[in-house]
Amino acid sequence: LEEAKAIYIANPSLNWDYLSGFNLSSTEFIQVINTYAAKFLIGKARNHDEFNALDFNLIQSYLDNAIENSFTGPGSSELYNGHQYFSTRERSGGVVSYSADQKIPWLLSGKTAPTKKGMYDEAPITSIDLRAELYFTYKTQNNFRFSERDPTLYSNYASTRYAPVPSDRSDFPANILLMEEVVLLKAEVAYGLGNYTLAEEILNNSRRVTVGQMPLLAGANPVQIADALFYENSIELHLAGKAIQWMFMRRWDLLQEGSLLHLPIVAVEAQLVGPQIDVVTIGGSGTGDGIDSAKGDTSWR
Repeated sequence: LEEAKAIYIANPSLNWDYLSGFNLSSTEFIQVINTYAAKFLIGKARNHDEFNALDFNLIQSYLDNAIENSFTGPGSSELYNGHQYFSTRERSGGVVSYSADQKIPWLLSGKTAPTKKGMYDEAPITSIDLRAELYFTYKTQNNFRFSERDPTLYSNYASTRYAPVPSDRSDFPANILLMEEVVLLKAEVAYGLGNYTLAEEILNNSRRVTVGQMPLLAGANPVQIADALFYENSIELHLAGKAIQWMFMRRWDLLQEGSLLHLPIVAVEAQLVGPQIDVVTIGGSGTGDGIDSAKGDTSWR
């Protein structure tokens, strides 16, 4: 990314037009590079100890020059990721959809929703967050419950936020990633720097309040802010991109026991290398070591 940025800095008239109809100026493309650099750097942490050891000043330097609400780069279904739309469709009569996992109602209801029952047994929730109705819909029956999936992991709620996708996609300024992800990255980096007042201010000016109309955070309490960061990443960034929740939850030690902390080496690759590397299987209950898979002692439920 730094090499690419150097090219565009040295050539300010150079545009990025890799895709037909998608043209970013040198300035805009540098903003996108900075955004992803910040996202990738903070995403490297595989547990909370590694999170605490991150160079937050470096990450902040990228975010200071990342995309903002004023970003006017054109949109693209190829870069926006059309799967986000299809992930909101309900499974009915052969139409594929995905049920929201149980942490969605668990969080929206103030952590009182059932987390171990099957989907068909779960009662509707009440929430002070307006996004509970704006982003999700309750179904008395959702046919996502297959034998190969653990039905206790899924809820009766399906996401409706991206359906239908607006024809002009005007709600998604970059259409490469949601602007709110940048906002939450800034809040998380402020937390990492120990600037809890700034983190609180960012969250109080985010969609948490402007859309969800949630009560303002007060007192710059780091525990309360950390809880809000988890909440916002789960609710506001639900289906907003690949692995966002997983990467956030692994760097905050919120994954359940045995959840993978990184992708294992493919068995075929290990066999080709020979005796220098073992063929390993990681993940699953009872396997959490905090290195390859999550310990689970501070998981979200």
